[in-house]
Amino acid sequence: VHGDWICMIGRIVRRGLFSFGQIPSRTFVSIVPQRKAETGDIRDFYKNILNTSKLTKHGLMKVDPSEFRKMLKMTNNVEDLEVLLEAYINFLGHKMNLPPTMADLIFEKAIELEVPERMHPILKVHNYIGYFPHPRLIGLSMKHFTEKEMHREVMALLNLVLDKVLIKTDEEFYKHLLGYLKRFKINKFFGKILEIAMVQDFIPSMPTMSLMLEALFYAKRDRRLIQSPEEKQLRLMFTGIEPARRSRQASVILAACDVLNGNVKEALDDLTATLETPIKEQDAYFLEDSPFIRYIISYINQRAEIDKDSADRLELFLTAVFEKYDKKAFPKGLRRFIDNPKPIYQANEKKKSKKEAAEGEAKEEAPAEGAKEGEAGAQS
Repeated sequence: VHGDWICMIGRIVRRGLFSFGQIPSRTFVSIVPQRKAETGDIRDFYKNILNTSKLTKHGLMKVDPSEFRKMLKMTNNVEDLEVLLEAYINFLGHKMNLPPTMADLIFEKAIELEVPERMHPILKVHNYIGYFPHPRLIGLSMKHFTEKEMHREVMALLNLVLDKVLIKTDEEFYKHLLGYLKRFKINKFFGKILEIAMVQDFIPSMPTMSLMLEALFYAKRDRRLIQSPEEKQLRLMFTGIEPARRSRQASVILAACDVLNGNVKEALDDLTATLETPIKEQDAYFLEDSPFIRYIISYINQRAEIDKDSADRLELFLTAVFEKYDKKAFPKGLRRFIDNPKPIYQANEKKKSKKEAAEGEAKEEAPAEGAKEGEAGAQS
């Protein structure tokens, strides 16, 4: 900057403008060095702004917002982004009239450079600086972190959203977050995630609804979670959907959650409601790796002796599905169950009787062996 001023003074002297102490008035027209356009190094451009901007009587810089837009266009790498973020905070401190959408443009640039985590310091103070990020940008950030398996950044963004309820989220955020937590079997955040979704009046699509119900199932099974207001709200949201528009898988997961709550009758009602869902061509009724229907069958099977009505209802449901659908749609375990014409509790009693018979034979063999040993001792 000092070099620019020296060159400017040199040009003035060479033109003879200071001869005989006479200074023409036209020499004072724009003697401040002109800033370069959107080319060159952003750091030099930023320093030029700091060194040449006029100040108010309170020491605030007078900078036109267009200068910051030029810096945004000059940002091509992560180092440039750091300068841009520094300038953004500095200009806000000098009360520059930057529109709120300007921070979204910085956010988009960070996502483009694959470093959305550089925006986390801004998100931590977003409400203090009047910045409320677009939900799409939060969803894209979570997508980037989960696809790259950046666990620390996933947890950091999740905690930011949990702490700052004013940060709105979208479908992409929940879809990628819940998929990531499922993949790594992390279910301790589900209650808070569902609470944020309810506070923000988030209405998920059916695939995301299935992920939410699945996270609810594992959270209840592994952490013994009781029914919370958020869970009841999620159930109301799901039951408010017309049966024809519901996902069968989501209904099965909800039934498994009912079983965890000890509501077997409600679980069977949820399963029966899936019969109203239109069957699409080449669409499996139960997912091949679905543990939820297996859990329901196992639970009812264990209680079949004291709750035969539920066992009969479950068999009627599976029979109805089999009549409407091809047996190949069922996992192998379910196919073996359907091939057995007897109810679950009878099959259980049969297994029990076989076990008792085997134990009885073992007891009979034990005295016989003892008698033989006694005879052998007497002979000796």
